[in-house]
Amino acid sequence: MMTARPKVQIRVLAHSKGDEIYIRKDQYENIISAAWGYYVREEKDELRTILTFCTRDVIYHCAKRAIGWDVVEETNFIGKIPLILFGRTRNGKGLKG
Repeated sequence: MMTARPKVQIRVLAHSKGDEIYIRKDQYENIISAAWGYYVREEKDELRTILTFCTRDVIYHCAKRAIGWDVVEETNFIGKIPLILFGRTRNGKGLKG
């Protein structure tokens, strides 16, 4: 009997959707680490900040509390940063006339 659960979950992150995306690269443009942040509306209509940091070895899931952060550390078993990065230049930014 087959289940309807997906084998892979994909989430599209975008500045236009309110996501904050941070990328660290080395001098050869290889991604060293990545982080993304977003907001979740919880009970009592409060917004909670969520941040996820990824390196080759560890993934950190962080949730902001009234005082400090809750951090859950997870081993990154695949040994790679689980991210496909698409970029584009903004109109007029970085262009010289």
